[in-house]
Amino acid sequence: MKALSLDNSLAEAHVVLLSTLADYDWDWEGAEREFKATAALDPNFAVAYEYYGYALLGMGRGEEALAAMKHAAELDPVSPSVQASLAWGYYLLHQDQQAVDQMSRSWLWSNWSKRALTRTARLSTSKPIGLLPGTARGASTKTAAAAACYRERGDPGFSIHI
Repeated sequence: MKALSLDNSLAEAHVVLLSTLADYDWDWEGAEREFKATAALDPNFAVAYEYYGYALLGMGRGEEALAAMKHAAELDPVSPSVQASLAWGYYLLHQDQQAVDQMSRSWLWSNWSKRALTRTARLSTSKPIGLLPGTARGASTKTAAAAACYRERGDPGFSIHI
């Protein structure tokens, strides 16, 4: 907030506020407002679309979330974070094969980053889709907990299928 009070034209500061509003306050209207402010200031800021995609997932607007995350991936095709986030979006929307394919591409760009490996492990163990034969566990604890929180609060959120 201090950065915005000093200079309201900082796209990066609006993205930080977007993330805070979505991740901690679940203030979806505020997160959307901050995304629009960021996009107006810098329409090519990939991280804004990445974080907005997560906010849209929280609002239960999955197709819009994927569109935002795909746009982020197009804007910054070599960012491990942006590419892994798109894979995670596919995963949360139960598009498992697209998630694994996207994560495989993310591995190439991220030089086998810990984040990519962790997310691929989650993907590969959620359904037996061939990445790790013989494994079939439910959704990750983090995902299940998030879904339960959304349900408890009565927010649309996202759902998981185990």
